[in-house]
Amino acid sequence: MGYYILGFITTIIEAICCLLFYDAFSEKRYKDRGINLFFGVFTIGVFVSAVFALDNYMVAKILVLIVAITLIMTISKKLVLWKSFVIAMLYYGLIGAIDILFYISYMALIDNFHVPDSGINWSLATILSKLADFLAVIIIKKHVSKGDSTYNLKGSEWLRFIVFPVFTVGMILAMMSDTQVIGDAHLENVYLLFAIGLVLITVAAFYLICDIVKRERIIREDELFREKVKNQTEMYRSVYDNYEVHRKRAHEYKNQIMCMEALLQKKEYAELEKYITEIGGKLTDADSNINTNNTLIDAIINTKYREMEEQGILLVMKFNEMADLWMDDEDVVVILSNLLNNAIEACEKCEEKTVKMKLMKESDDIIISVRNTYNGEIVMKGDEIQTSKSDKAEHGLGIKNVIEAVEKYGGSYSINHDEKEFAFSICIPKA
Repeated sequence: MGYYILGFITTIIEAICCLLFYDAFSEKRYKDRGINLFFGVFTIGVFVSAVFALDNYMVAKILVLIVAITLIMTISKKLVLWKSFVIAMLYYGLIGAIDILFYISYMALIDNFHVPDSGINWSLATILSKLADFLAVIIIKKHVSKGDSTYNLKGSEWLRFIVFPVFTVGMILAMMSDTQVIGDAHLENVYLLFAIGLVLITVAAFYLICDIVKRERIIREDELFREKVKNQTEMYRSVYDNYEVHRKRAHEYKNQIMCMEALLQKKEYAELEKYITEIGGKLTDADSNINTNNTLIDAIINTKYREMEEQGILLVMKFNEMADLWMDDEDVVVILSNLLNNAIEACEKCEEKTVKMKLMKESDDIIISVRNTYNGEIVMKGDEIQTSKSDKAEHGLGIKNVIEAVEKYGGSYSINHDEKEFAFSICIPKA
């Protein structure tokens, strides 16, 4: 009975490994989850049927499975027939190599560590080899995956998972070294079922942790999206406000011109001169300070310039003609608003408040650089800047949105800082 349970479970694990292996080198043809689940279950069914029907014919079993897998994956994945066949051959080459390695390792355990050569230990070694198959496949998938990258474990997420296989391997090795189990059929079955259970828990834990990680990333992406929408809304509101200001100003200009015409007709030149002097200062103060010939960019920068003026921040800017950009308006908003917001925030904390901005079209590149003074306190963790804000959950969303927008156009960016200045530079090539 234990033999059939072992064969059934190891076959299911092999099928799961095969599905994961194909995920590493191909993308799903269908987006519907139900269809993909059907192909997954169908693949497992084919594995189980072939293994038990051709149990005594090893070569025939492998050939049938290679042909069946090739056809199923050609239908369910974005693969041509020959590529699907090559992946199937690679998969069986991989698990064949692992099985041979485990056979050699098992024989070494028998010879060097006096592990009993028994049926239960062969079964436990088989379970370990299937666990090794599973771990090898998910490591390959992590490094070469072409499928859903949100379903791959990264960094500390691996630490959550690695506890399960390490514990499983340790327990199985401990059971293999227990000589008291030999000859006790009941205890052998208990050990076998316990080992199978540990491996199944490891596989289930992998999928559970992947689901948790995927959900966390979806939540994070939603936060990024909401932050992006917030920035866009603020900037478009600024554009609208500027439009309203200019519309009202145009009405005022019309009235002022009418007054000047009336004074001119009455030949009240002294009053006319006085009136022109009074409104001249107002006109100068009301004008936009920066004009790049791009309405959206002008609205953003002039809005931020007024904020800087109110907070005593000096803006030094170098720019040229920015009309006819090849970027979407929403990405322009994201990049400029976030960089300038961060610069203003940093300047608030230091005595010397200066922001230097470069915004240029140079041949086929857009160059954006924002340098700002800061208080000299910065904490780096890896490639990420750590915050001193109390609301750490919201920190970094702006910079991540900027990086996402830059990478959308195949651009590059660099972050540099010294004791006085922090700089974020961007180069976006024309597609």
